[in-house]
This record gives sequence, C-alpha cells and structure tokens, in this order.
Amino acid sequence: MRAPILLAVATAATLVTAQVARAAPVASASATTTYHRVQVGGLGIFYCEAGPKDAPTIVLLHGFPSSSREFDILIPLLATHYHLIAPDFPGFGQSDAPTPSSYNYTFDQLAKTINDLLEILQINNYTFYLHDYGAPVGFRIILMHPERLHALIIQNGNAYKDGLGAKWARIAEYWANPKAYPEVSANLFVDLNLDSFKLIILHMALEQECGVELEPDDSVATVAQMIDAMLVAMNQATKRATTLKIVPKASDV
Repeated sequence: MRAPILLAVATAATLVTAQVARAAPVASASATTTYHRVQVGGLGIFYCEAGPKDAPTIVLLHGFPSSSREFDILIPLLATHYHLIAPDFPGFGQSDAPTPSSYNYTFDQLAKTINDLLEILQINNYTFYLHDYGAPVGFRIILMHPERLHALIIQNGNAYKDGLGAKWARIAEYWANPKAYPEVSANLFVDLNLDSFKLIILHMALEQECGVELEPDDSVATVAQMIDAMLVAMNQATKRATTLKIVPKASDV
C-alpha cells in the first residue's frame, strides 16, 4: 500500500507547487505593453501591443462597454510567449468616436475597420481571443479571411440568435423599428454605473483561473481610469451601441 500513498503525496505536492507557481507575481501591463494610434479609414484607432513580434500573434477583441483595458491583467500573462494586439473599436476606449451620421455603427463596419487595422499592421496570421461584442466583430473578420485564422478563443461570445435569450427580446424589437421605441436608448444601459464597472473588472481579473490575486483597493485605480473616459461619453456611446445587432446576418451563418 506504500506505493499508492507515495504516489498520492507526490501528486499533491505537484499540485501545490503548480498552484504556487501559477500565483507568482506578474509584470504590470504598463511594464510589458506599448500603446499606439494609427489612422484607419480616416479614424484614429488606438491599440495595445505586447510580446515579441516574431512570436505567434493573438488579437484580443474587447466587449461592451469596455475597451482594450479589460485585458490589462491578461496581457502580461501571455506576453512572454505571444505577440499581442488589442485594439479599441471605434466609439470605445481611446479610439475616435465619430457621430453615427459619419460612421455606420454596425458590426459589419467595425469588422471592416479592425480588419483594415490588421492589414495596416501586416498581421496576416493570428489567433482571435473574442469577448462579448468582440465575437460578432471577429466572426465577420474570419468570414472575410478564414485562411488567416490559426485558432479561436471565445469568452462569453454569441454566434446565434438562440444564444441571446429573453433579455435581448426588447432590444430586438428596437432593432426592427427604432422609431417606435424612443425610450430604449435612454434606458437600455441605465445600470452602467461605477459599481457595474467595478464588477466587470473584478470578473475580468479571472483570479482563480490565472492565479492572480486582485485586492479590492487595487481595482479602484483601474476602474477609475475607465470611468473617466466612459461616463463622459456615455450618452453618445448608448446611442451608438443601440444600433449594433449582435447576431450575424442570416447569410453569414
């Protein structure tokens, strides 16, 4: 019976060692990341870049209502092995936010803009990491250039109408007839307050999965940097976001 016991002890020791190693401190995003802004179709598009340029590339596409900042904790974990590109969509983060009359806020158009960015950066082979709104943007880029995709990682991204669930029923009615629902743009995102943003950041930290300990006080600075930019533009951001239909067109699926 001694051999199984020794095996069990050895296995437990390995798991403990792995957990300690996984929880080791990682470099901050500011220490591993560079920040850029390029012109894409007349718009200033902001993006973060990290990792060796000769390594395999992962393109990280953010969700609503965030920006590339949501990957601040993930980027340093990946930057030792991968080349990372994390753009802000038009109307989000630090990219330009043209008025809806001058930019067509659809996922088709967002996909075109991000695809144009990747082509400007000469990134023609990549893995996509898609979160939330990043999924319908990334899916459309894949349909444009399936030969460029190496792998696909999806976090809370939806590809089908059935995946939306009942909570999107009202906004679907708005998409079908916006003029009949003038109150939607005023009330749809009413819950996007400071506490909501804190919750988003804490969930994005993936504390247990990544082994990164995030103290509540440490999250405040990160949240504050996002809030400053987002709440200033919230009225316009709401109007832009209500035009985005988050399921692919019937011809796409």
